[in-house]
Amino acid sequence: MKQILKKFSGALLLSLSAIAVLLCSATAVFAEEESKSLGAIMQEAGLNTLMGLGIVFLVLIFLSFIISLFRLIPKPGKPEAPKAAPVSAPAPAAVEEEEETDDLELVAVITAAIAASEGKSPEGYVVRSIRRRYR
Repeated sequence: MKQILKKFSGALLLSLSAIAVLLCSATAVFAEEESKSLGAIMQEAGLNTLMGLGIVFLVLIFLSFIISLFRLIPKPGKPEAPKAAPVSAPAPAAVEEEEETDDLELVAVITAAIAASEGKSPEGYVVRSIRRRYR
């Protein structure tokens, strides 16, 4: 336990001495700046601000460039399939007729399910629209 306290006190003393050195150097910098005119101090502050903003924007441009290169990296798990000859699509008119009859059956099934869960007669329900979501 005493060894731990000795190490801790040594670290504490070291950190306190580092803080003292920083305070002394900051005091020297402030004493140096007191001899400068207000215009010189403001000019230096403006240059520091412009340099900081410039660095930030350069890093942002660099990051956007790196992110734009991500599209060139192939996605894992998706092997490129060889291109096959195009196959002609079947006539869509027959599909539309089947969808209309399926919609009527779908309305009847949904109405019957709702009526059964509510315990009421299906005559009181009106289906206003059916929207399909293809995922």
